[in-house]
Amino acid sequence: MQRTGLDESAVAARLGLKMAMANASPEISAGFLVDLWKAVGAQEQTVEEFLATGPQVSVPLLVRGLLWLAKFDLIRITEADRA
Repeated sequence: MQRTGLDESAVAARLGLKMAMANASPEISAGFLVDLWKAVGAQEQTVEEFLATGPQVSVPLLVRGLLWLAKFDLIRITEADRA
């Protein structure tokens, strides 16, 4: 789920400042991360659900992208409730 209070321009600005950290993964660009952030949306869902319905790119790339977004504090990943 996206962090509240952020719009696309704030996300792009934050990513622009931090992309030097992500240069170790050349396939992950600021544009890719903005698109991934938009795809995550504001609805709560599991990572498994997102991977099944999200952008049609490789699962390892999606997981790395989600982890970068969480590291940049742009999305929130929490442990799922187990019933």
